[in-house]
Amino acid sequence: MYIFPPPEVPNCIVLAGKKSILSVQLDGLDISTVNLPENKDPGDADDEDDSKGKPGEGRSIQNCATSLKGFLALATNDKSLLLFNVIRWHPLDANLVAERKIPRVSSAIRFAPNSNQLLVADKSGDCTMYDCTKEDLPEKHLGGHLSIVTDILLTEDEKFFISCDRDEKIRVTNYPGCHEIESYCLGHREFVAQVEFLPHDPLQLVSLSGDSTLRFWNFSQGKEVYKIDLPGAGIRMACKLHETSSSLFAIYISETDSLMLLKVSGVPEIRHEVLKTISVEDFFVCSIAFSSTHLLAFGVAQVDKNPAKIVGFGLNDWNPVDFSQLNEALQDRLGSFRDVNPGESVAGMFKKKYSNIEEYHERKRKRLEAKEGKQ
Repeated sequence: MYIFPPPEVPNCIVLAGKKSILSVQLDGLDISTVNLPENKDPGDADDEDDSKGKPGEGRSIQNCATSLKGFLALATNDKSLLLFNVIRWHPLDANLVAERKIPRVSSAIRFAPNSNQLLVADKSGDCTMYDCTKEDLPEKHLGGHLSIVTDILLTEDEKFFISCDRDEKIRVTNYPGCHEIESYCLGHREFVAQVEFLPHDPLQLVSLSGDSTLRFWNFSQGKEVYKIDLPGAGIRMACKLHETSSSLFAIYISETDSLMLLKVSGVPEIRHEVLKTISVEDFFVCSIAFSSTHLLAFGVAQVDKNPAKIVGFGLNDWNPVDFSQLNEALQDRLGSFRDVNPGESVAGMFKKKYSNIEEYHERKRKRLEAKEGKQ
């Protein structure tokens, strides 16, 4: 499940969930939808993919990426890669321009800064580049890890390819000759969930990890320059430029059912300020995004048949925004996620038994059962 604000379209967000891409006008209930084309060979679904749902449900969205040139790429549970050309973001008008099979279910996808290449990582640890300028999306292997690759990035100048994995490693290689390793950013003690460039200083890399830290790196040297301790394992993050020398971060911590908001400042010396911690109880966040006016989170409610849901907060005061009517409309479009338990897939990323994670899930299960018993 993914959420992102389309470029240059105010008060609009795009959602990708299950079998549909939805364009939503935030100041009304205007929703337009593009559905996934059916898989011609449904036998290709990956049996090892926990998110594929019940047999016979067909293909569903596994990963999503967008480019500034109006491309939308989707990786699906049946090991397919689909490339759409978006004519208009709202109401959504998108044409499928290319589709091909990939060897494994994708674990992360990103467009290159020039939008002409799509970078794909998979569960076996391989990283591959696909040429979006050609209809058959020809591939080029970029190397691999001996572990699940959790995220990938390409620098704006396209000189360095950055990949991270379940085994705590962040690797920086030269691009496109990715056999030449520039550096490793080492220090995390659990899986690296996500990497991003620091918005106000893109020469520094930011990594979020299950070891309850947010770390900042001089990635070309493989040197850690700053660390922020979090109250729990970091699962998702979003960041945006705030001022010339500062950035905003939103971090989802599932153990505490909360979003942690940070302001990170300084070049090259870094400092940070915790702006607020927002409770999102009984809601598992699958994706976070900043729009020009809101912090938005898209995920699965952990009660009442697990419906898809959006929560939002104003950027000026961080007060919650009432999306109740919008969420009712989304339930009609996206349906129930009753058989989806995102927390289980996250728990499976930990290499060792994480302190209190099983105890936390047991407390949460009992709380939900008690709440359902009162209904």
